[in-house]
Amino acid sequence: MFVFLRPSSTFRCFSSSARAIVYAENGDPSKVLSVLTYPAPQSPPPNAVNLRFLLSPVNPADINVVEGVYPTKPTKADLLSLPGRDKPFFVGGNEGLARVTALGDGVDSLSVGDWVIMLKQQAGTWATDRTVSVKDVVRLPDVDSLTEAQAATLTVPFSLLSCPSKSLNASDAAGQSTNSIQHVVRLRRPQGRGLGHPERRK
Repeated sequence: MFVFLRPSSTFRCFSSSARAIVYAENGDPSKVLSVLTYPAPQSPPPNAVNLRFLLSPVNPADINVVEGVYPTKPTKADLLSLPGRDKPFFVGGNEGLARVTALGDGVDSLSVGDWVIMLKQQAGTWATDRTVSVKDVVRLPDVDSLTEAQAATLTVPFSLLSCPSKSLNASDAAGQSTNSIQHVVRLRRPQGRGLGHPERRK
């Protein structure tokens, strides 16, 4: 089974703010992950869209990325930079289902309300809201035939089956500020076990 984050209900925040699970440096997820509140996205720039994430999977490859051992790395372009903060943050998460909430000038391939998934790897999906380039997402044309869980896991890589086997438990996240971080830390599976089907969420 995958563990899922439902950002819009997991993180309670005012309409003028957004929240994300972030890290400033690689390391043990129970030590480097934190929950960050930041201003909600304003009107997107040209050729960009604002997204509200509906469902974001957490899988072993995501843990590897936080640890810094996964082959694909987040890029500086995906950093979350905030006024008054010395260091920018990486937002965790690779896959996710989002709804388009606003369009920048020049975006004619999407409409507000469309369901989209990420094309760009390691763009950061463990968040309530993000602004991304329109080229980094793709619209799902037949949403009535998919559950949210199915849509959110369409791009989960097969490389999950070969993730390192270091074991982590939910108890390792003791003292962290949200149950979501505990879900992130406890997901690791030993090698040799298959991946279950995504749970259905209505």
